[in-house]
Amino acid sequence: MKILGVIGVIGAVIMIFAGVDMARIVSQATAEGSAPSITEVFYNLMGLGFIGLGIFCIMLICVVTFKKVQPAKDDEGDEEEHEEKADEKGEYAKAIADYNKAIELNPNDADAYYNRGCTYGEAGEYEKAIADYNKAIKLNPNDADAYYNRGVIYSEKGEVDKAVGDLKRCIELSTDPELAGSAQQALRKAKKSP
Repeated sequence: MKILGVIGVIGAVIMIFAGVDMARIVSQATAEGSAPSITEVFYNLMGLGFIGLGIFCIMLICVVTFKKVQPAKDDEGDEEEHEEKADEKGEYAKAIADYNKAIELNPNDADAYYNRGCTYGEAGEYEKAIADYNKAIKLNPNDADAYYNRGVIYSEKGEVDKAVGDLKRCIELSTDPELAGSAQQALRKAKKSP
């Protein structure tokens, strides 16, 4: 993202130089003592527009691209880590709110329940994640991903029998070799756990 920002700034600087060059046409004509023609005035105005647009682009690019680049406030990084966790919680809350809205608009959208379950799982809210995976599976009983994710959560919670059942079902349903392989690994891990 920062590289794109630098490229954008360079492009905006080139635009400013082009604008300066275009605006210089009228100043040359008036320095020679002749009145500028309509074309020269047009180029002058375009040049000024390019200059303004270039400056605006540089400011916008800097704000968008570099807004999160801030020096650490302390050597330990505790405050920075706390801010990251707060940002993550905020992002999870936003995503969950979006999925809530999608579910409100279409209560039979299995994907919305699945995605909200994934978000709950990432946020560590396993019971809510399981409830959403249950609903997604009820609406779409052939959703191998939902079985996999619910199985992994059951495994994390130590509910081995439920984990094994879900992971086996995922393997049966999966048409994706990568997902099936991940489910096989999770199944072996679940069977080994006490």
